[in-house]
Amino acid sequence: MPLNSKAIAFLSLVLGTRAAPAIVDTSYNDGIHLAIGPTCGLPSANGTVVDVNARLYALSAYKTIVSFGDSFTSNGKFDGSEPDPPVPAGTSPRYGGRFANGYVWIENLVNDTGAHLLDYAVPGAVTDTAIWPSKATESSFVNQTAVFLNQSHHFDPETTLYSIFFGINDFSASARDGDHMLEAAEALLSQIQLLMKSPAGASSFLVIDDYGRGTHTASGLSFKTRVFNRLSEMQQENSELRFAYVDFAYLWDGVLKTPGYQSFGYNSTGYCSPSSTSSVGACADPEHTFYWINGHPSKQTHRIMTDYIEEVLEKCRV
Repeated sequence: MPLNSKAIAFLSLVLGTRAAPAIVDTSYNDGIHLAIGPTCGLPSANGTVVDVNARLYALSAYKTIVSFGDSFTSNGKFDGSEPDPPVPAGTSPRYGGRFANGYVWIENLVNDTGAHLLDYAVPGAVTDTAIWPSKATESSFVNQTAVFLNQSHHFDPETTLYSIFFGINDFSASARDGDHMLEAAEALLSQIQLLMKSPAGASSFLVIDDYGRGTHTASGLSFKTRVFNRLSEMQQENSELRFAYVDFAYLWDGVLKTPGYQSFGYNSTGYCSPSSTSSVGACADPEHTFYWINGHPSKQTHRIMTDYIEEVLEKCRV
C-alpha cells in the first residue's frame, strides 16, 4: 500500500518533529508533501505562539464546519451556499470562483471528514474595515459573522466547528493605513466572543494565522500573539471553550527557507498564473509550483496546508 501523508507524517514524528520524511509517495498530491511537522506547545496567556490543539474533539465528531476568512479560504460562495465545482471556465484562473486551481484547504478538510461546510470567506477580507480606511469597501470578519447570524441557523455547538483565518489583508493594509494590528487582533477576538453567545453558542474554534506569508515583523507578531494569548485566557475563564491554533508561519518558513521548497517536492516558490483574471501564459508545471495566482497557494499547497492542520490536531493535543 503506498504511503499517504499521514503515514509520512508518522515517520517524520518518529525521526523528529521537524525532520523531512525519508520516503515520499509521489502518487499522492503530485509528490508535494510535508517536509516538517508541527511545532507543538501549550496554550499560554503570556507565552509565545505555537501550534496547539486545546481540547477540540476529533475531527470526525464535527458534523458542520462554519468557515470565515479571505481568498485563502473562499470557495467562491460568500453566503455558506454550495460551491461550484473546482474546474476552469475559459481562461479564468479562478476555478469555480476560487483563487486556486482546485479545492482550497477548508474544502480538503471537509472532504476528509464528511462534514457539511458553510463557507462565508470573501477574497480581500480583513478583520474589521473600520480599522483600515484603505479596505473600507472590502468584506470583514464582522460582515461575515453578521451574514451567518442573520441566517438563523440552529447548529449543535457540540458538533459544529468554526474556522477563522484572517490577518493577511490586515497586514497588507497596515503598510498604507499604519500599524493597527493589535486593533485587528481585538476585532477578531470580539467576533469569536460574539459567536460564543446565543444564538450560535459556538464552543469549538480552529484559528489559523499566516499574516506575512513568510514575512516576519513585530506588528504582525503582536497580532498573532495577542490572539493566541487571549484565546488561552478565554479558555481559563470558560472551560467549555475548545480551540486549536495553527501557525502557518512554520510551513511557509519551511518552504521558503529551511529545509527549502525542494524538500517539499516543489520546483519553484513562484506563481503560475500570470494574473488573477487570466491564465493565458501560465507556467508549464503548476503541480510543482508553490503559488497558483501570485500570493495564493496552488491546489497542491492547499492540500499540504490541510495535512499540516490535521497533524496539529492529532499531535498537538493538550
